[in-house]
Amino acid sequence: MRSTCLAGLALALIPAVVSAQAASSPPRPDRIAFRALCEELVETNTTLSSGSCTAAAGRMADRRKAAGFADADLYPFAAPGHPAEGGLVAVLTNPGGHSSRPSKDNAIYHLAGGLVRISQYDFPLEYADAKAAAVVETEAGYNGMLHTTCASTMLDGGHAANALPQRARANIYCRIFPGTTAEQVRDKLEELIADPKVKVAILDARSEVTKTPPPLTPQIMKPIDIMAAKIGPGVPIIPVLTAGATDRAFLSPAGIPTYGVSGIFGDPDGNGVHGLNERIRGKLLYDGRDFLCGLVKVYSMQS
Repeated sequence: MRSTCLAGLALALIPAVVSAQAASSPPRPDRIAFRALCEELVETNTTLSSGSCTAAAGRMADRRKAAGFADADLYPFAAPGHPAEGGLVAVLTNPGGHSSRPSKDNAIYHLAGGLVRISQYDFPLEYADAKAAAVVETEAGYNGMLHTTCASTMLDGGHAANALPQRARANIYCRIFPGTTAEQVRDKLEELIADPKVKVAILDARSEVTKTPPPLTPQIMKPIDIMAAKIGPGVPIIPVLTAGATDRAFLSPAGIPTYGVSGIFGDPDGNGVHGLNERIRGKLLYDGRDFLCGLVKVYSMQS
């Protein structure tokens, strides 16, 4: 009974103390924000019987994002079979600071140094004739057919113009030669960067890397030769590895041998593909249509 009375007394005194503090001075903004955070967590049901720690972690992730954290620096987790018992790991890669107190330990400097080293490296040629490859690789359109290539495509760094960056990020787009794994390429990039403060992560891949190219059998090549002789007499047919993305990236891992042929002639610059001047000549488009239409008919007549 005495314990109950003491508990009641304590509860009665707390509001009085808070009220006295409120009357003397308004709460600091950081305390208001802290109270709001605590209130949100307290009001989130995280009991084992009916609540969700995962939901609480999600709300904390939203607060981290509002504070400037990137999605890539937030790692929600939950053990298999326990979806409501998850949590959150937030990674702060650099303390940042005011630009009036510059430091060599700068996220952008670390990242930039690594990117320069990557730009100076060429993956080994996969072509047997090194002398011929040395000539061909000087042509941008063919270089990606000879070996794995990696290129910086996007940059994201800093959070304010007058502050030292807390994080910096670059997207490295790699076109991986068949037979090479994404993990091998990642390991090589980490070796080139040679900076423990720069982490390399493999993003969600569109498809698996092709392990072995399918054979070009006579059943595949002969119809192409027949139609090529009609559309472009005397033009040699040379199988190549395309550096662009095709449906083969999804069909080949599923066990479906896939080949590509268009029959459309192009300009030496690649017709400005993916650029502001992407184009194709009308006559070449019509000729390519006739080629493909005839090719399908020849394939259909094979036994």
